[in-house]
Amino acid sequence: MPVIPLAARLALPLAAVAYGFATVHAVGPTSIHAGIPGAVLTLVTAGCLFAGGAVSRRASAAYAAGLCWLAPVWVAGEAAPSWVRSAAMVAIPFLLPALAHLMLRRPPIIAYVIMALLTVSHALVYDPFYDPACWRICGSDNLFLAFPAPAAAWWLTTCLAAFTVVFGVIVTTRALDTLRRMTPVARGVSGLVLLPGAVATGISALYGTALLFGPAERPGHPLYLAIFLAQAAALTCLAAADAWTTVAGWLRRSAVGRLADDLGSVSLQTALARVTGDPSLTVAYWLPRYDRYVDARGVEVPTTPKPGQTATSIVRDGQPVVVVAHDPGGRELTERIGPAARLAIDNERLRAEVLAQIADLRASRARVVAAGDDARRRLERDLHDGAQQRLLAVAFELRMAEDAAVDVVLQALEELRELAHGIFPVILEETGIEGALWSLAVRAPVAVELSDLPEARFPPPVERAVYLVTDSAIKAATGPLAVSVETPADLLVLRVTGAVPGLPGHLGDRVGALGGRLTATGGHIRVEIPIDGTRLGRGDE
Repeated sequence: MPVIPLAARLALPLAAVAYGFATVHAVGPTSIHAGIPGAVLTLVTAGCLFAGGAVSRRASAAYAAGLCWLAPVWVAGEAAPSWVRSAAMVAIPFLLPALAHLMLRRPPIIAYVIMALLTVSHALVYDPFYDPACWRICGSDNLFLAFPAPAAAWWLTTCLAAFTVVFGVIVTTRALDTLRRMTPVARGVSGLVLLPGAVATGISALYGTALLFGPAERPGHPLYLAIFLAQAAALTCLAAADAWTTVAGWLRRSAVGRLADDLGSVSLQTALARVTGDPSLTVAYWLPRYDRYVDARGVEVPTTPKPGQTATSIVRDGQPVVVVAHDPGGRELTERIGPAARLAIDNERLRAEVLAQIADLRASRARVVAAGDDARRRLERDLHDGAQQRLLAVAFELRMAEDAAVDVVLQALEELRELAHGIFPVILEETGIEGALWSLAVRAPVAVELSDLPEARFPPPVERAVYLVTDSAIKAATGPLAVSVETPADLLVLRVTGAVPGLPGHLGDRVGALGGRLTATGGHIRVEIPIDGTRLGRGDE
């Protein structure tokens, strides 16, 4: 909408209506369809167009339509100056492009150009003296006349009427098709203008058809009187619909800007759906820490809009905050969330993040418990099928040969040590991360390069997590590995680089239970665990 001072926007339509009354008073309504009632109806319609232009987002199109609608009054007024009547004669055909501009929100440049070429060319060759059907601008009032050419003038008049028919049908068809494909919310936002606009452009096409194939136009002729009355009613409804659509948009955007008043009792999704009238609207909050979108309950949700919906992102400092999936008709509303509402949105997003963290923690604990149960079952099976069966065999073989039994017992003891080492390595408890990882590297089936191993001790759960991740990576590796442990600030960072196809899922849960994060992508494993400044010296073990 053009930036026009409020006083000017209010004064312009009033001045236009007053000038219209003065024009009718000066020229008289004798040449207007239906006489004085027709003149009054003409002024009322023009007043509605000008008043709508005072608030419309397409003020220029509304004012242009009003001026073109009043142009026949100026042309028919014999008391009007010749230059005014000549200019109005050229302006009459531009009513149809102005209506298309008002309806479809974009100026039909090609239609304006074609109409300008035809009307200007017609004005240059049209001499009312040679026109037996003249009833508006007659005599020598056409100041644009360069050289009289009756045949060319008739041909250009026919072209103007034909173009009016073709362009009117195109605009009417497009408007009705757009209205048909609109969603209910979009119809409520901008569809109100299309129906009366389609009627108005359809009547313009009908008027052009009457000029081509019907009787000559005369004041009071039933056909042209009916067209005039129908066009006046359609334009009045169009102006009212355009003004109402603009005012309703202001009210809705104001309601969206005051969302903070509602978010104390309902969610953002509920509040937005209420003010936009879109029950299908959904809201998803971006959580960068978890790299996903969640709803107000903290549950992960997809951001791909459903069929018939579009997505609007609310971005701050280049980072997404909220994605709103909604009916396309409500797009302009969701982009106008006020500063006060944004604070409430931040609070709701933080609450959703806390809920998501709680849900992840519960799921992680459940998986840790399940993994512990599985480990105990495997331990029981290993003890039963391995060491226990071996000891039973020893008891049997002791009866057979004492020397052979000693070797078997030693082998069984070694198996028990390995099994105990897998359950909880003693070297980890005695020496910490440095000695335990060196022990893993020595016994590893692949080459393992260690670097930056800390000598300090850390809380036992942290050391166990680092040990288990490294041990699992070595067991799953298909090639050489590089392992490093760094402790920047209050964070322990384990890096494992090499050919590791994958890690058990419970390791991520174990790290997550400590408030950390495990990421494994493209042969790179990274574990981050907060240590809160808790480091134990060698003497504190």
